[in-house]
Amino acid sequence: MKLSDLTSYAEKKYQIAEEHNWEELPGISVLADKDTGKWIAYLMREWDSDLGKEIERCDIRTDHRTRIEYAIIPFVSSSYRMFGKKWVGIDMDSVTDDSIVYQIFDRAVESCKPKNYTYILESFSDRIKNESAKKYKETPLSFGDMGNRSVPEQIRKMRSLNVNEYGNGTFYQKCKNFYVQGKFMENYEDNAPWDGQFHCYFPTYNDLSNAELRGYFTWRTNVRKGVFKHTSLSMAYIYIYELINGIGVSSPMDALEKLHNFKVGYVDIDNDFGLENNINQWEVDLCVVHGIDPVIARQYLDSEWLCQDKAWAVLRAPQNYELLKIYDALLYFGEKKLKSSLVVEKFGD
Repeated sequence: MKLSDLTSYAEKKYQIAEEHNWEELPGISVLADKDTGKWIAYLMREWDSDLGKEIERCDIRTDHRTRIEYAIIPFVSSSYRMFGKKWVGIDMDSVTDDSIVYQIFDRAVESCKPKNYTYILESFSDRIKNESAKKYKETPLSFGDMGNRSVPEQIRKMRSLNVNEYGNGTFYQKCKNFYVQGKFMENYEDNAPWDGQFHCYFPTYNDLSNAELRGYFTWRTNVRKGVFKHTSLSMAYIYIYELINGIGVSSPMDALEKLHNFKVGYVDIDNDFGLENNINQWEVDLCVVHGIDPVIARQYLDSEWLCQDKAWAVLRAPQNYELLKIYDALLYFGEKKLKSSLVVEKFGD
């Protein structure tokens, strides 16, 4: 992706034109909100003598949630020129995903819009005239079981746990805070079901409201008892993150077994194959990181991955294999219909 792609997007969607405000700095320009004049993006084109080419970068206005959501993206970083936490830096090169950059830019545009509100107050006397034909009576309000909806003490303590040390926005600190809070809540159980929807990239406890948090721990309590019920996908990922980080498990092997059991028990009712593929990858990661015996690890690996590994082994040392083995390995990574081609059918081996 290039800066010209971003400026074209801004011009086409928002009618925001690129502004070159500094004659002495021809490589610097900005994209600004038409109404407020706030800078949305600060664009930089600089010659890199080491690489022998021009590199393109930009700083885009952002917010706390955007910084957290996109912190793990390789081409997103802290800002290059703009000061403060309201900006992120973007490297513009061949691996930059334009859809993600456009999403960040869209949020930046929204944040720069003027926040104007108009309140229309109807006079009390006019309302009385208009409503004179209606009859009202006093109705007592039921507060139901409000006492049961109070926030448990352990959740309140978790909310404030190490926030000052780990909670100022970087992805590492978000992960660290998740681990500290997770170990604190490791054995916590709850009984306050929640049926709403929650969506968040790389979710942690701090992204949940109190009602959602209690709902998550209620759902987790059931999962640990072998009762798998559907929940928001983001909450399912929180449980997986716990297992990967050794929260609620006695050993790496225990984490591997529980992760596998969750895949078997939950994916069938959720039918999310993206989740299944991620768990497959993380099962391998757990085996590698913790040095689990390969004989045991193979029991948890997807059979397709084992076939792939065998094909890689052949192609890495083809001199050790017969031609037919090499041919089969090439077929694995190549065109699957090659075996049925007219050439192969005619000439065979």
